[in-house]
Amino acid sequence: MADREILIAVQVETEEAIRNLEEIFSVEGIDVAFIGPWDLSMSLGVSRKFNHPELIGALNAVLDTAKRTGVSPGIFSGIEDADKYLEQGFRFISLVSDTELFIHGCKDAINQVKGWKPTRPAPSVVETPLTSWT
Repeated sequence: MADREILIAVQVETEEAIRNLEEIFSVEGIDVAFIGPWDLSMSLGVSRKFNHPELIGALNAVLDTAKRTGVSPGIFSGIEDADKYLEQGFRFISLVSDTELFIHGCKDAINQVKGWKPTRPAPSVVETPLTSWT
C-alpha cells in the first residue's frame, strides 16, 4: 500500500502498457492496475469486441502480472459483468460511470413521484430544417 489514506492506481489502456506490465507494476507504491476495456480494446485493434481473444489475453496478462507483483487488478464494468470479473480475480471494480449514476438517480427520483405523467418530448433541433433557422 502506498499509504493508509491514498490509493495509487495506474490505468492499463494501451497495447504498449500490456507489453510493459512487469516494468509498470514494479514501480513502488502502486496499489491498483485499472483496465478500461473500451480504450484497451481500441488500442488492440478490436474495438468494443469484449470477448475477442486478443482482449481476453490482455486481461489475463494483467491478472497474472498483478498476482505476481502484489498489485490489485481493477477494471471498469457494467453491473451485469461485475460478478464475472470478480470470479476472474479482479478486485477493484468500477460499476458505472458518473453519467450512468446521474441518469439512474434521476429516473429513480422521477419514479418516486406518484403524480408523474411523462409528456411528449420537444422536437429536436436536428429535426428542424436548416432553412427555418434563417
